[in-house]
Amino acid sequence: MENQKVESDGKQPVLLLVQYKEQGKLKALYANRHVRLSFVPTIGMQFLRSGTNSMWVTDHGEVTPPKVESVIYDFDDGDDVKKGEPARGRTGLIVCVFTVSKRMTSAFWGERFESPEEIKGTFYTDYLLPND
Repeated sequence: MENQKVESDGKQPVLLLVQYKEQGKLKALYANRHVRLSFVPTIGMQFLRSGTNSMWVTDHGEVTPPKVESVIYDFDDGDDVKKGEPARGRTGLIVCVFTVSKRMTSAFWGERFESPEEIKGTFYTDYLLPND
């Protein structure tokens, strides 16, 4: 029954993925896989969520929302196929990648990878563009 709701509500699952870089080096990744949108995000778009669970909070307060740097459509449905589980009938996953210059502290980012070892252990790196 849940699959029917996912397919009929007109919304697409979106992974918001933020890379924290310091002097051009990847220091942390933050992810939220629980976003569903009724539109396709585009490069340059900004996402804002204010209030008690603001997205863009750092140790030094709230920062200007960064722009979407890349939008990727994963036909393999992200987590499900990569973990070896059946795709549950979904139609794919949209991934939006952002870059910030300060560590995020907001609870909005449910998944946090804050060391090189943690970052290497996640498939999220598949969605990152190579360093220039």
